[in-house]
Amino acid sequence: MSVKLYVLTCQERINAGILDKTLYWLARTDWGEPPEVCVQDADVAGDTKYCQTENYRRLLQRIVDQRPNYALILEDDVVPNRHLEYNVHQWLSEIGDAAIFLGSLYNPNVRPLAETVTLRNGFIADAHSVYGSQAFLVPLLVARHCLSRWHDVEGLQDIKLSRHTARIPSAQILYHRPSLMQHVLSAESTHGGSSHWAEDFDPWWRADDDDGPIAKSWETIPGWFDWPIFYEEMVKTLPHQSTIVEIGSFLGRSIIHLAQTMKRYRKCLRLVSVDSFIGSESDPMVMDAVSAHGGSLLAAFKKNLLACGVADCVEVMINDSITASRHFLNESVDVVFLDGDHARSSVTADIRAWIPKLKRSGYLAGHDIDTYASVGEGIEDVLGSRAILIDHSQNLWQFHNTWENRQRASLIW
Repeated sequence: MSVKLYVLTCQERINAGILDKTLYWLARTDWGEPPEVCVQDADVAGDTKYCQTENYRRLLQRIVDQRPNYALILEDDVVPNRHLEYNVHQWLSEIGDAAIFLGSLYNPNVRPLAETVTLRNGFIADAHSVYGSQAFLVPLLVARHCLSRWHDVEGLQDIKLSRHTARIPSAQILYHRPSLMQHVLSAESTHGGSSHWAEDFDPWWRADDDDGPIAKSWETIPGWFDWPIFYEEMVKTLPHQSTIVEIGSFLGRSIIHLAQTMKRYRKCLRLVSVDSFIGSESDPMVMDAVSAHGGSLLAAFKKNLLACGVADCVEVMINDSITASRHFLNESVDVVFLDGDHARSSVTADIRAWIPKLKRSGYLAGHDIDTYASVGEGIEDVLGSRAILIDHSQNLWQFHNTWENRQRASLIW
């Protein structure tokens, strides 16, 4: 069963960086090939709704010409499930080759048909309740049918596709459960539509996952970690596609907690671990561990990620903090947590390097405010004391990147 992936976008979304975010997250899934990106044709005149539906029609024509068995058509403002290809093929096996259907991997609260029996991983929808075209799975036969009758139904592409499919004898509108795609609410609608999202989206769900090995808990990993409340609050409050960078991960205890918490809350976040994995002279205990592991903690760190089931959740950046900061654009990171070299000069340098990388209202935080006097001294050198909060219960400090706090710290916005 060949399934070809398409992403429909427009120049405005490309310029705003929205498409790039969707392509980044698609590349993090198990989908074997990059999607075919279809940019709305510039020669389409008319209002935005007409342009959108006309370009969708042209995409259907491209699909009919290319003749894949199925087309998975995504809009450019989505976050995908990480096991997308596997789950789609499992669902198609469940549906069966003989079925005539229009499928959706995104459910913004569409109504099921009351008289039907639900699928194991989905349900049959009432065609008249269908809306939202974020992730349609379209068989070639259905694409041909809808294309030949495109203008017979009024409305946007979600209305046209669903109502046309419903008129095919024995055809069904099928929705995957849970949703394998989420709508990014921060991306404004190009046609003035209302905001909607999938309440049952799970970026980490995998069909038949019960058969897999049980992952170890972060609590089994050696290390120092007394700020789980802070990390959990960040995961709960940050939107999908947010970025959290941890400086200094040792053997992975804290970053594994962060990744496992992300999965528990069904969030899709970019987690980056920055560490040289060779320790620093300011921390003799870490150096002892490095020596015990043959000069580098990297192999043990990666082994722990794998054993805890989060190897696919964490980007590992083998570098020092300052060099790593240069790989991030200004105002691109939501949370930076500093737990690397605790020397005063290093803390000062880390803060200065990472402050510009924070998004507005992002957080810069760090560990060991009560353990090392040098941490407080480094903070005072750059931020002063009025701009930070100290939580002694978690042995951490934090700077919230608001206009008021930047003023208190004498930082230029």
